[in-house]
Amino acid sequence: MLLPEDTHQALDELKCSTDSLPPRSMPPSFYTNAGMHSVELSKVFQRSWLCAGRENDLPKPGDYRAIEIFNEPVVLVRQADMSIRALSNVCRHRGSVILHGYGNTRQLSCPYHRWIYHLDGSLKGAPLMDSLTHFNKSECQLPVLKSTVWMGWIFINRDNDAEPLETSLIGLDEYVKNYHAEEMLSVDTAVESWPINWKCLAEN
Repeated sequence: MLLPEDTHQALDELKCSTDSLPPRSMPPSFYTNAGMHSVELSKVFQRSWLCAGRENDLPKPGDYRAIEIFNEPVVLVRQADMSIRALSNVCRHRGSVILHGYGNTRQLSCPYHRWIYHLDGSLKGAPLMDSLTHFNKSECQLPVLKSTVWMGWIFINRDNDAEPLETSLIGLDEYVKNYHAEEMLSVDTAVESWPINWKCLAEN
């Protein structure tokens, strides 16, 4: 990964802070260096399990919720077997976003050229393409993101080689089991935008 020289310096400062005894606070460059954003996207957010919503928000087969993860459109879809699948929400034909918001559908239909996908992301139909001998519908599956449900929360990971979510939560169940989060229901939602570095929020 090519980075500006000042970003390499910021990473060196971070290493010195974490290696020191006793550990010191994070250096200012860790919060202010512009190149750190690219590092965090590739090394943290694109390899980590991210909470994407509540399982009870998709109670029936065909229920979906379209979200965006760092400018990547994703759609969560309840399958016929009641599992939840996280799919790329971008048509394989011309790159149009397929679904918006939330609702219920029997199939995923692109609004541009009406390519239609099954709920599992496999291509069902592509107008005017069947006559092409080299066209193979099985090669046009919507990419599937790794996903799991933990205590009613839906988590997704863009890294297909990521370890299971449970690996990073060993021991946590014992602390939170008495809250019975898996039995809770969403009653309202709100969107907040905080003009701060995400690390400040995590630290506080």
